[in-house]
Amino acid sequence: MPYEAHADAYRDCHDGGGWPRAGFGGDFLGIATFFARKIITPEHEKEDDVEITAVDLDAMTVTFAANPDSLAPGRYGVWTDRGAGHFRVGEVVGTDASSKRMQDHRVTRELLGVDAGEVEVGTARWNAYFYAGDPRSSLGLDYENVLIASEVGGLPTWHIKPVEVTEHNGTWAILVHGRSARREETLRAVPVLHGDGFNILAPMYRNDLGAPSSVDGRYNLGLSEWRDVEAAMKYALTQGAKEIILFGWSMGGATVLQTLDRSQLSGHVSAAVLDGPVIDWGDVITFQAQTNRLPWPADSLAKMLLSQNFSRSLVGVAEPIDIGVTNWVRRSGSCDTRC
Repeated sequence: MPYEAHADAYRDCHDGGGWPRAGFGGDFLGIATFFARKIITPEHEKEDDVEITAVDLDAMTVTFAANPDSLAPGRYGVWTDRGAGHFRVGEVVGTDASSKRMQDHRVTRELLGVDAGEVEVGTARWNAYFYAGDPRSSLGLDYENVLIASEVGGLPTWHIKPVEVTEHNGTWAILVHGRSARREETLRAVPVLHGDGFNILAPMYRNDLGAPSSVDGRYNLGLSEWRDVEAAMKYALTQGAKEIILFGWSMGGATVLQTLDRSQLSGHVSAAVLDGPVIDWGDVITFQAQTNRLPWPADSLAKMLLSQNFSRSLVGVAEPIDIGVTNWVRRSGSCDTRC
């Protein structure tokens, strides 16, 4: 059931004075439970979120219905055919706002290249991390597929080795992608790191599509995933790494912070690079509750359900998720690694 439907159910349970009518308690718990489970459930199948309205292969342009993504400056990728196809677009080259209705506005962007499939009119999904495929197909870089041993099984990992001898050969960069993202998210950091001679690992972690599942099949918001990052660190050290730099995007940033805090190998980490990290899951949960118009205090109840041992079966987790320890604004003094 979508969030809006739960919010409507909440409103239906109230009388004109704003007080809950009989029976609301169970509905309210259902809203919070649904919300909590939504937060920690991997989303491997995502809905299309952008519309292609015209394609001009002679001019190498693609026109989209205007929305915040299609209007944003920069370079982006676009998934087509439910992820089977992919192309890349550049800067905006024109807009059409002749209609008074915002939904009829159009934005035209450069077509930089087609990686798979066809570019056709229809719905598609925006790819904020631009690249698709593996290091060879997307960047022209050789790599090895390795399986890194972890407590949940072998984690498929790209190992991109340096081709030149530099002062950085002994430093290994471990790239940790975000929630329900693909490893391609991390590829944007690879050209610079490879050019400077770093060894690079881009691992999957538990519950990724193609990786082993955890016991509960749920994300733990970095509180168990950090052990998969530690497994990658162990691998790097056994392969001769002298020091490690951790990179994290979004939930990957939250996972890196937990790794620095909890891993016995954190002393080998010389620096961490975080791109849009989740530094407080409590804030994120509150924001999502407000964005989806959930009734107050659904966010607080969802946090409690995730954090308590008695409600593990209700939200479907094997171990409680302590939202409080994900607040790195409050816990900033606990991290002494250079970020």
